[in-house]
Amino acid sequence: MYDECVYADLDGDRRIGKRDIADANVLGPRHGALIEAARYIDRFSDARVPGVTNADGSIVSGGTLNAAEQEEFESGSGTAAERGHLAQHLAFFDERNKGIISLAGNYRGWRRLGFGTLRALVQAAVSAAVFGWRHGGVIVIAEIGRDRPSGATGIYGPDGNIDETKWAEFRAAFARAARDGVLTQDEARAVLAQQVRLGFVPERQFRSLFHVCEIMNRSKTITVDEIRWLYDASLFYRAASMADDRGRRTLSAH
Repeated sequence: MYDECVYADLDGDRRIGKRDIADANVLGPRHGALIEAARYIDRFSDARVPGVTNADGSIVSGGTLNAAEQEEFESGSGTAAERGHLAQHLAFFDERNKGIISLAGNYRGWRRLGFGTLRALVQAAVSAAVFGWRHGGVIVIAEIGRDRPSGATGIYGPDGNIDETKWAEFRAAFARAARDGVLTQDEARAVLAQQVRLGFVPERQFRSLFHVCEIMNRSKTITVDEIRWLYDASLFYRAASMADDRGRRTLSAH
């Protein structure tokens, strides 16, 4: 939605811009429903967060455009009609919605996930060095596909979207090893080793994932649901919400 107008990929080029305005004659009743959904989400939620729904759950938000996407939207070429899964995953750390992850934003993101000060500093510094070295330590989300080191799982394809076939294989492997949907960290590592030979950086990324889930579960475990949430881009938001809730309960207890 833009100035209470609805825009759609009218020509099927998988991009959307100001030229792609769709009135009620094109969308019918859905035109008004989309505007009402956007109003609802903007009123009751952080509109930057993907996956938020309207009141009846019939419309799911992909999150507001970041500054880089907004600039593309305003231009003649337009921006991608749907943000890639990898970019959606990284958007958690883009605290100012600019399409970039600064060192400070990176650090604050890890702190929101429950990491201690030193560990969050290390995570932010390593992330900036590995993924932001081309840009002076700033991670440019739109260029993460080029800036990622090799040796990952392959679940995210070259276009930053999930390879559904590969993802189905991983999901099934974790489900088979789980008991009531839960795996120990050692069991999860064994499943990963069976599925792929991870490079140094991806292996460290999974260590970080395990630590996030350890904080969420208060045990050295990871669930099949949490693995799914990692790839649908909701895990970090869920983890941060849980950390906030625990912080509020701690404060109220004093």
